[in-house]
Amino acid sequence: MKILIVDDDGFSRSVLSEMLKTFGQCDQAADGYQAVDAYMKAALEGAQYDLICLDIIMPGMDGLQVLRHIRSIESENGISFPDSVRVIMVSSMSDLEHIMMSFDSRCEAYMIKPFDPQQLIDQLAFLGFKV
Repeated sequence: MKILIVDDDGFSRSVLSEMLKTFGQCDQAADGYQAVDAYMKAALEGAQYDLICLDIIMPGMDGLQVLRHIRSIESENGISFPDSVRVIMVSSMSDLEHIMMSFDSRCEAYMIKPFDPQQLIDQLAFLGFKV
């Protein structure tokens, strides 16, 4: 599995990377612009991401903007489920408004920080990844 972890907090990226490294290659992006660049580069190389773990609150381009941009790119290129990237929003935002905006933007899962590794494994299994 190829994974992109997007969070402006380096510690959060490291923790997620540590949790996910047994499931595949983990790349990291520190902001939304880096995330879109990494997504595009991987797509152009024919090595698309299987999973993106995406924080919502980031400076510049926030996670919801990143998600909408990625879904737009997929739509323009005729990519749809089950070939689209799976996105887990990983955020400290626990209010219903952010959760609903994330699902309206077509994420597949939403996890509220902090969470334990088993919760993440459960989400991966729910999304159909071998865990």
